[in-house]
Amino acid sequence: MVGMNTQNTTKNDQENYIKIKQYMAEGNFRAAEQLAKGEGQTHTAILLQRAANEVTESSEGKDKIKQLRDTYHYRAVNKQKVTVTIVGEQKITITSYYALAGHKKRGRRKAGRNGSGSHILLDYWGFHHKRSPGSFNEITRCGTAAASCELASEHLKSQDIKLSPKGVRAVTKKVGDVSVAKRTTHHLALAEGESLAGKRVGIGCDGGRVRTRKNKTGRKNKIQRRTKRTRYYTDWMEPKLLVIYILDKYGNKKKGTKPIYEATMGGKKEFAELLISLCEQLHLNEAKEIVLLGDGAPVIWNVFEQLQTKLRIKGKTTEVVDFYHACEHITELTEAHTNKSSKEQKAWFKELKGLLRAGKHQAFIVSVKHEAKVHNLPLLLKHLNYFKRHKQRMHYDQYAKANLPIGSGTVESAVRRVINLRLKAPGTFWKEENIDHMLSLRSALLSGRWDTFMSNFIQTISIRPTMVE
Repeated sequence: MVGMNTQNTTKNDQENYIKIKQYMAEGNFRAAEQLAKGEGQTHTAILLQRAANEVTESSEGKDKIKQLRDTYHYRAVNKQKVTVTIVGEQKITITSYYALAGHKKRGRRKAGRNGSGSHILLDYWGFHHKRSPGSFNEITRCGTAAASCELASEHLKSQDIKLSPKGVRAVTKKVGDVSVAKRTTHHLALAEGESLAGKRVGIGCDGGRVRTRKNKTGRKNKIQRRTKRTRYYTDWMEPKLLVIYILDKYGNKKKGTKPIYEATMGGKKEFAELLISLCEQLHLNEAKEIVLLGDGAPVIWNVFEQLQTKLRIKGKTTEVVDFYHACEHITELTEAHTNKSSKEQKAWFKELKGLLRAGKHQAFIVSVKHEAKVHNLPLLLKHLNYFKRHKQRMHYDQYAKANLPIGSGTVESAVRRVINLRLKAPGTFWKEENIDHMLSLRSALLSGRWDTFMSNFIQTISIRPTMVE
């Protein structure tokens, strides 16, 4: 019986090894890693190194290299040894074919596919900066999910993956930079063929808060020169986040569907381009019904206006000011009534809230104007400007009858999870150029789209031959 188990184990090992080689030959190094990882770390490195070398030296591998060379017009293809990092932060040395770009460049040469050259098979397998798909996936995911790179490093260390916080930060940024660069043309968190055509769609936007760090210039005093400390500004900035989700017949987020998150530190122009490009990729113009949710910030409604004009969707779009943001303005209004006691203010708040919720906008205005006149409080009239400006976005009674959402809880939740829990931590400062990549990665992770994101990322950085024999 023991001999039979050993024989079956050997047979399974051989079958797995054949599959690993097959995955590599097909360019799917990630699947090869996942299969080899079940054998334990030591065996993973041995299996992948052996399989990679055999595929490289095989006739099938050489044919693939020739196809890639002809497709991308590589020249001066030379065989050499290269050390790469695989899953588990292990190093293996494999045979590689290094090729120069197909044309000479004047001036200073740059590394990479369009510069001095690249490793053909590594690009074919989806390696990124000599890291395998499994390697940068596990590190980037941990660096994105953890509260800091230090905690990510400690968590990886508990899994026998030794990488410093600086290393976690570097790998995470390299992946995030690609995501940011591609999101306006090919959003990596979207599944192939994903579309909003024929669906009821909710789109919400809101801003968060991030504290930035920017070094001061100028002369340093004696203490600063002695301690070698750099002075810096710590200004607050507002990243803008958008959420796109499918509505059910009751106006709630449809169960079983995943929302789409994205955020940027860019200004109004960049935010508008991001939203419009994402909606174009999703064929929002073919949606059945669209609800646009936001607070009273003019920039959000200006961006929504651009979206409706660009995609020509005004006829099936409803704009809604978040009811709970409106209630916050009612609170400010009632608290400005200094002639009322705290109890009377609360009673008046309840009355005004009920009028607004019932769609009795004119009665709401009359009540405020009456109190302002009777108690000689012109300040109350200033608070009315918000409600007058957004009157056409506050028909809450009609929205309820049409089963449309009146609150932006989905957006508020996304802001808290994507931005606040990672980028707004106490005592945390960010360089402005390091924020966007983290926002993009956390958007993919916390919307439940990480696997889709990573598959698309690998496909984006990989090369494929146009000729298939």
